[in-house]
Order: sequence, then structure tokens, then C-alpha cells
Amino acid sequence: MLRLATCLFNVAIGVCYQNKTGEFYLVFMMPAFENIGYPISIINFIANELQGQISVSNLIKNTGIQVEKLSQPDALISNQQEKIVFDNIYEQLRTPCWGLIAGEKMHLDLAQLGVYGYALMSAPSLRQAIQFVLWGKKLTGTTFHYTLEEKANNAYLSLTPKHDYQDSLLLRTDTEMSSVIQTITQLFRRRIPLKHVYLTHKKGAHSNMYHSFYNCPVLFDQRKNCIVFDAKYLDEPLIHGDKNTFEACQLSCQQLIEKKNNKKPPLSELIFLLLIEKKSHDLTLHDTAAKLKLSTRTLRRRLQEEGTNFQNLVRLCRMNQAKEKLINTQLTIEEIAFSLSYSDASAFTHAFKRWAGMPPSALRKNAD
Repeated sequence: MLRLATCLFNVAIGVCYQNKTGEFYLVFMMPAFENIGYPISIINFIANELQGQISVSNLIKNTGIQVEKLSQPDALISNQQEKIVFDNIYEQLRTPCWGLIAGEKMHLDLAQLGVYGYALMSAPSLRQAIQFVLWGKKLTGTTFHYTLEEKANNAYLSLTPKHDYQDSLLLRTDTEMSSVIQTITQLFRRRIPLKHVYLTHKKGAHSNMYHSFYNCPVLFDQRKNCIVFDAKYLDEPLIHGDKNTFEACQLSCQQLIEKKNNKKPPLSELIFLLLIEKKSHDLTLHDTAAKLKLSTRTLRRRLQEEGTNFQNLVRLCRMNQAKEKLINTQLTIEEIAFSLSYSDASAFTHAFKRWAGMPPSALRKNAD
């Protein structure tokens, strides 16, 4: 719900003063609205938590992110780079239910989320906080859609992934669900009891860990991910709720949304989408630059500023296509190699193994 909303916000500076009638006002001095993306801190956090299990180089494998960029606190990574990081975690992680732990620890204090966090903290009720999240979804880096329903005195807060994250979906869902629980706990300053949790996960050997974490019955193999709690909590006053501050923060967020609507996405994302739309092996650097009405020199420079290059994007697109064909088609390795314009199956296998850490035949076997 609110996982790493810092992707769009620098921390706002809040100044509190009192007028002659004794009323307090909180005035925000917002810094400039910067690039859209995820904070590099997500990688540093994961690297620290998974020390000894996944190396930093394997964590950022195939993302185009340079190691030195990790030391830049204000640096951002693109949506596609974030996706690859989670795919890398899934492929190499051996810790059951790590996403539940990650969601707890990755969740930041709401005050660190700038005006967005202050809006949540000042929401008069949980209902208004959730409505604000639904309204301000353009301002967060969440990879899930949210819906809120009420039935028979119960509230159902559901999460639906925005994209098909394939193998890493379970990890992402656990992280997001855990973060939602922590956010609600922070708003109430206590953990409200849950009646049920519905998960799209298949019931496995570690299902008891979910029951223990959520402290309520957990139902698996459901059509959607959902937490269920007594609807009375929707309108219970929140500890820091303040109508005036909440409305002022919403106004600031509206201005950020308007700014975001005028903000162009990273060039690397535009190119990646272009490579997916066309066949990546059919597009050259010159052709791509011409389509984007840029010189090849400018295109190279701007991609370098985003921590990647054209060949890396082509390779990434090729490997994603290869992975999709290996998992979802019956094409032979030779046919897949030919479809991606490799000279032969051996060249494709070598390139794929260097990218995925395993030969294509092993990936297909694991998928089965």
C-alpha cells in the first residue's frame, strides 16, 4: 500500500507553528519533484538482509545498475530494474516466506515519506487513509492495485498485481501484504485483529508460518489476496488524525500528481517497451535513436546517465523473450535460438547461461 512510496518523494521539511488563537499549523516546504522510479535504498536493504545468501553482483545481475550507484542515496532505479532485482531474488533465495520479513523491515516510518506520509498520518480514519491511497495511486511505487469492500460488517482490503510477475509473484505478494499490515499498525499505533487472510498462493510446507505471522486463519488457493477485518475499524478515529492537515496534504499531493502527469518516463523504459513491441534483434541503436528523434550520441549519453546502455537493454529483452518461450511454448532450444537471431543453439545457450546462471534446458525443467 505504501511500500517504498519514497520512490517519488524526497522527505518534506515540516514546520509547526501556533497562531494567536492557539491553533497549530504544519507547513510543508516541498523539495523539487525529481525523477520517477524506485529508491536505490531498496537494493541496499535487500543486500544487507540477504548477506551470505545473495551477493550484490547477483542481486543486480542484468539490471544495468553499476555497483558504484548503490552508494548514491538519492539515486533511483526504473520499474524494469526493480522487477529484475525481484526475479534475481526469487531465483537464488532459499529462505521460506522471506517476503513477510522483508515487508516488515522495508516498511519505513510514515514521516519519511514526505507529504504522502504526512497525509496518511493525519487521515482522520482508516477509511479516509485507504481512500487517499486509492486516489493517490499514481504517487506510489506499489506494484499492486487495491480495492476496499464492505460485507456483513467486515472490511475486505484486496490486492491485485498490476502485471504478470511470473515466478517472483509469491515473493512480491508476501512483501506487499506484510507492508500493508505494518502501515495499518502504524496508523493505529497497535495491531488490529484480522479475521481472515486470503492468498492466491498454493498451500505448501510452510503454510504454518503464514498463520503465525497473520495470527488468524489463512486460506490458500484463493482468487485474490485479501485481508479481512471488522469494518468498525474503518471509522475508528486515528491517533494523529487531523482534518485540516489531511486536506492540506491532499492538496500538495494533487500538485505532485499534476507534475507527475507532465513528467516523461525514463528513456531506458521507453526503449525497452519499443524493443518488446518490435523484435529486439531487428532494432539497431541508429534506428532506435531515429524513432525517438535523438542523435545516437545523445541516446548513449542519456542511457549512461540512467546506469545502462543500448546493448544491455537488447540483451535483457532477448533473455526475457527467451525465458517466456522456454516456459510457455514447446519450441526446441534450436528454434528459440533461431527466433532470437542467434547463430546456433550453442551461442544461445552460452548467452542464456551467462544471464540466468543456468542453461535454458535447466530453466525449462525447473518450470515443469
